[in-house]
Amino acid sequence: MKMKKILIAILAAVMCFSVVSCGNKKTVESYIASIQDEIDSMTEMYKNSGFDLSVTAKDNTMVYTFKYNIDIGADADTVKATLESGMAAQESTFTTILSTLKKEIPSAESILVEYLDKDGNTLYSKEFK
Repeated sequence: MKMKKILIAILAAVMCFSVVSCGNKKTVESYIASIQDEIDSMTEMYKNSGFDLSVTAKDNTMVYTFKYNIDIGADADTVKATLESGMAAQESTFTTILSTLKKEIPSAESILVEYLDKDGNTLYSKEFK
């Protein structure tokens, strides 16, 4: 439980850094390409914590997908509850990140954070608009 909250806090901090460190970009895709080194570092960090991370663009949305690379089995309901409460605690952080992203990329519409189980089923998803 505590590890999940720590991971969410780290994600928020890295996302803040990523958004602020980028110059003016016209698309979400070009923005993601400009922060690929940071994404690669995050991917390695999360892999060691039981997640595979991908950051993609879906239309005008930046999507952070965390997929468990371990089987969470019967703990799925507990994990869902932990993710939901952790994300609620970080809502102001994500709305600030989105505001900054929209300043950098006027066409940006939202940030989507999703957590998937090992089989690719959605455990939790939150879109910030």
